[in-house]
Amino acid sequence: MAVTLQQVVDLARSTLNDDDKVRWPDAECLGYVQGGLDAVLELRPDLFIGKFNTYDSSALTLESALPIEERFRRQLADYIVMRCETKDDESVNNNRAALAYKFFETRLIG
Repeated sequence: MAVTLQQVVDLARSTLNDDDKVRWPDAECLGYVQGGLDAVLELRPDLFIGKFNTYDSSALTLESALPIEERFRRQLADYIVMRCETKDDESVNNNRAALAYKFFETRLIG
């Protein structure tokens, strides 16, 4: 059974301690998934081989299947966590956001 984007969001919610979906609405998290997948496409276009003509992040829903290998679901969840935390923390600075993105990037590229 394919991993859905909802499952990736739920994985991120576990880290964010938001299992009840109180702090971050699904629609906001979906936007972060879409942005994360666009970042994956820039960093690892090889993960989209055979899907270049059909991939459109704006058409994805939470019920959509994860369009990359399932083993990268944790990295995508980390991207969602990074986006939620940088928005949630009023005192976040550019260095912290840059480090969080670098963590995502390093884990994705290997």
